[in-house]
Amino acid sequence: MEKYLGAAVLFVIFLGHCSCNCPGGTYGYNCGYTCNCDQDKCNPTSGCSPPNCSPGWSGPTCQKHNLARVKPTSSSGEGLYPSSQATDGNTAANSYAFCIETKGSNPNWWRVDLNDTVLIRDVTIYFRTDYTPRRNGIQVYLTNTTTIPSGLLCYTVTGRVDGPDINNTTSFPCHGRGRYVLLYTTTANNRDTQPIMDFCEVEVNACDPGTFGADCENYCHCKDGVCNDITGVCPPGGCLAGWKGTNCDVACVQGVEYGVRCLKTCSTRMCQGDGSTCSRDTGRCDGGCQAGWEGEDCTSECQSRTFGVNCSSTCGHCVDDEPCHHVTRTCLKGCSPGWVSDTCQQECQSRTFGVNCSSTCGHCVDDEPCHPCHWNLSQGLQSRLGQQHLSTSGQQFTWKLNGTNISFGSWIYWSRCDVGVVGCCCRCSVLMEERRLQDGKDVIKRTWHPADKPGPTCRSLNI
Repeated sequence: MEKYLGAAVLFVIFLGHCSCNCPGGTYGYNCGYTCNCDQDKCNPTSGCSPPNCSPGWSGPTCQKHNLARVKPTSSSGEGLYPSSQATDGNTAANSYAFCIETKGSNPNWWRVDLNDTVLIRDVTIYFRTDYTPRRNGIQVYLTNTTTIPSGLLCYTVTGRVDGPDINNTTSFPCHGRGRYVLLYTTTANNRDTQPIMDFCEVEVNACDPGTFGADCENYCHCKDGVCNDITGVCPPGGCLAGWKGTNCDVACVQGVEYGVRCLKTCSTRMCQGDGSTCSRDTGRCDGGCQAGWEGEDCTSECQSRTFGVNCSSTCGHCVDDEPCHHVTRTCLKGCSPGWVSDTCQQECQSRTFGVNCSSTCGHCVDDEPCHPCHWNLSQGLQSRLGQQHLSTSGQQFTWKLNGTNISFGSWIYWSRCDVGVVGCCCRCSVLMEERRLQDGKDVIKRTWHPADKPGPTCRSLNI
């Protein structure tokens, strides 16, 4: 008991912080472990401990399971005491009344059926303490067949024929997967004329998933699957976030480090305020992030041309759509033409346009301001009419209907805008000239039409 209590104290260090709201029957980190005792005896952090373990469970935290308990047994022949007494859970060994005895035969055997192919780690035999012969020569196999003998030979009990040099309680590794554990002998000891076995209990032990060690007292926290029940080594996926070490049983230092293999530092987070905790798995900032940062642990800069608190604001008109600084919202490479200020959110004023608003507008009608970003009308008309219909002469643009501007029914479009190097005027008009042959003479009709939606780009012409 003293050994178990000491290990239970260490257990709190291995297991990590409390999961106080676990569903019934679970405990520990992320509620990942089963309570193998009554629920009212299961601590939400450390689980169970002797003497409160459920029948068939042992170890300092009740994670070691005797898979042979109350499982069916058979033998080469029963003597005075039935073979089933070796799996009844009673380890008393000071009287033959608690034990089994096989009928003399060569070979001689006893077997327990675990009812399924399972992973086991060790076997314990409780020999009679009031009579020591019949111990020497017993072989222990882990097998998946009923062939006698077969499978993995785990151990051979060896000692004097009268047995006093063999431990009353003999434990040994028997690591592997199997359905049956077989005790087999061809040795007749002391005064027996044929091999006979008598022992009181056989335990076939396994660790509950996620634990390892001689008494399944250690906890591993693997990302994928469970650790090796002997060595504690995790599968290739490594440790859960918040744990490190070869066996994933060392917790990140609380308030100092967190994340996968504890590689992230709490002090580098950009949490809002100074009172945020730092959970060892996620490093989550309780009060959210400072302006310009996002993510659960506030270590990611705002993305996709955003900035500010919760990255909820959009950058200004940075040149080439470059992102702005995630905190100050400054355009680091300058503004797109037509915009000024550090944040590039102020449009050119006072009839200026272009890069840094350094150019002056041309002779726009009624001294209207030109478009601040130097849009060229010819490009706009090309996008509306198609390059094949557009010809230019100076500041004049002609759209040819049916391939000519002279034939009957053709139209000629003239731009009233002052375009090109001085930018596009904010209010545009188009001269529509109709030419028709009438009585052998050209009849010309000219009409000025304003854009249907006067605006800064002149791209709203309905033509």
